[in-house]
Amino acid sequence: MSVVLTYLTGLSDLPPGVQHLHAGDPVRLSPAIGGAETEAWSVCGCRLGRLPPAERSMLASLGLPQPLTARIAAVVPRPGSAEGSRVLLEVEAA
Repeated sequence: MSVVLTYLTGLSDLPPGVQHLHAGDPVRLSPAIGGAETEAWSVCGCRLGRLPPAERSMLASLGLPQPLTARIAAVVPRPGSAEGSRVLLEVEAA
């Protein structure tokens, strides 16, 4: 089994219903309507962001079952950034 490390885009603030993101938290990755993007969702059903296009394409090429389950590897603060914290994900690829 290998692990793919990626990150989320489109996350500026924590969505309503999510107080904190922590390393180890599970995240569900599923195709958006139309399949052009892969969105990340918390276990409480809040949209967290999306995968960058290159990572979405790479994971799709692996033929992994959808939706995927990932775990937050790290939450990296970026003070002064308009994009907020960077959320790194680990995706297990069998």
